[in-house]
Amino acid sequence: MAEVPQTMDPKIVKVSEELSCELNEVEWQNRARDLADAQEGLEREEQRKKDVSKQLNADVAVAKNRVSKLASVVATRREQREVTVEVKYDYDLGVVTRTRTDTGEVISEREMTDQERQAELDFRDANEVIEDTRAEERAADEAEDEESDTTEDDITEDDLDDDAEEDLGEGNLPKETEE
Repeated sequence: MAEVPQTMDPKIVKVSEELSCELNEVEWQNRARDLADAQEGLEREEQRKKDVSKQLNADVAVAKNRVSKLASVVATRREQREVTVEVKYDYDLGVVTRTRTDTGEVISEREMTDQERQAELDFRDANEVIEDTRAEERAADEAEDEESDTTEDDITEDDLDDDAEEDLGEGNLPKETEE
């Protein structure tokens, strides 16, 4: 005879699984606030991404521009620089000549325009002339005053005695007064 298997008690194990659950009112409001906050955060990050992207694009453009300029300089062995240029207006020949001061190379030569042919005259403002004249007159007056300025403090007793002796030595005797 066959044996009847003994019955075993069922094995029960508790596990955690994510399942759909219906929210109560408080849970629903909390999730709605979380959704609004998450949406704002997403918009901020997207804007930051745009800003960073713009900055990176600008940085890349600057780097490309520098590479392009340097490639051109290396290929041509020339570059643009600020150089002092002498502009000569030759009124006798009626020519304007532009010459580099660093190498002496004549850059261009052309005929003068009618306006350039008019020699520049040194006109001065009438007020400047008047002020300069007044300043010169004041300086001359001050110099003259310094020469002729002799105050009593400058004359000493010795000077007075010397003057008196000179007067006596020349036959100029003091007049006696009658009493």
